[in-house]
Amino acid sequence: LYLFGSLDVEGVCNSICHNTRMIWVETPTNPLLELVDIPALVAGVRAAEAERKKTEADVLAPGMTPCLFSDRILICADNTFATAWNQRPLRLGVDIVMLSSSKFIGGHSDMTGGALITADDALAER
Repeated sequence: LYLFGSLDVEGVCNSICHNTRMIWVETPTNPLLELVDIPALVAGVRAAEAERKKTEADVLAPGMTPCLFSDRILICADNTFATAWNQRPLRLGVDIVMLSSSKFIGGHSDMTGGALITADDALAER
């Protein structure tokens, strides 16, 4: 697990290694309202992913096999604060979008709920 400032897209992409399976961002952040450059993040992660595939055999220790669950690094965005009205991460290349329905449907204390949204049918089935 690595933690980065929300604006350090280059740092995130440079830290991708052979066992990275997911990148999770909150954008805009709460409470500072910093925006992640989602298109730059997606492009950087996909480029690092492609490079990783080329060199994976060199990185793995003898006898290790690559994770067969997914060759793709999932990019997930918590879009609760912006909502789909203001920002649409799926259209920007994100794989999974998370929303807290607690804040916008039931206020803050009378219910708890959330949603995960994806445009990938195979991912939705997992």
